[in-house]
Amino acid sequence: MITVEGFLAGHGIVMPESQPEKSPKGEHAGRSARKPSGNSAGRAGRRGMGAERGEVTGIDAGVSVADDSRAAAPCSIGDDDIDACREAALRLLDAAPRSSGGLKQRLLDKEFEEPVIDEVIGRLTKVLLINDEAYAESAVRYCLSRNMGARFTQRELLRKGVDRELAQRVVSAAEEEGCFVDAAYELGRTVLRKTKGLDPIRRKRRLWSTAGRKGHSPDTIRQVANELFD
Repeated sequence: MITVEGFLAGHGIVMPESQPEKSPKGEHAGRSARKPSGNSAGRAGRRGMGAERGEVTGIDAGVSVADDSRAAAPCSIGDDDIDACREAALRLLDAAPRSSGGLKQRLLDKEFEEPVIDEVIGRLTKVLLINDEAYAESAVRYCLSRNMGARFTQRELLRKGVDRELAQRVVSAAEEEGCFVDAAYELGRTVLRKTKGLDPIRRKRRLWSTAGRKGHSPDTIRQVANELFD
C-alpha cells in the first residue's frame, strides 16, 4: 500500500516540516516582549521631554498662569479707601497738630494701605493742613517752654515723626539764637528756689541731675551752676 508521503515523493512534492507547538509559557513571554505601540511610545517620550524641560502641564499649568496674572495685576486705589483714610486723618489732625510722619504712622496703625495714606497726606499737604516745618518749629517752642535742652528736643521731634534733616535744622537754629542756654538758666533758677536751705553741694547735684535728664549739655550746666549756685 502506497502511503501519502510516498505518493507525493514519487511526484516530486516535498512536504514542509511541521513546527513544534509553542507552549503557553513561550506565548506569554512573546507577548511580554512586544514593544509598546507607536502612540503610547510617543506620549511617553513627549512626557519625558516636557519633564526634562521643566514644562508644566494640565492643572498645574492653569494654576501657574492664574498666579502670574494675579501677581502682575496693578494695585488700584479706590475712592472709598481715599475717603475713609481722609476722614480718619482729619479727625487725628483735629485732636492735635501732627507731622506728616507722625500722621502716617497713626494711619498705618489703623490698617490703611500705605499707597492710600501717601495719597491722602499729599493732598492735605497741598492745602496746607499739614506743614512739617511749622510743626517742627512749634514743637521746639514747646520743648523750650519746658526748659528742655537741644539733645532732648531733637529726640522729641524724631519721636513725633519729624524728618531727621528738618529736626536738625530747626534745633540748630534755636541753638544759634541761644534759646537752649536761656532755658538752662530758667531751669537753674527753678532748682535754686526748690532747694533753698540745702547745702551748696546738694543744690548743684540737683541741678546737674535735672538738667542732664532734660538734655542740656555739660558745658551749659556747668556755666549755670557756677553763676547761680556759687
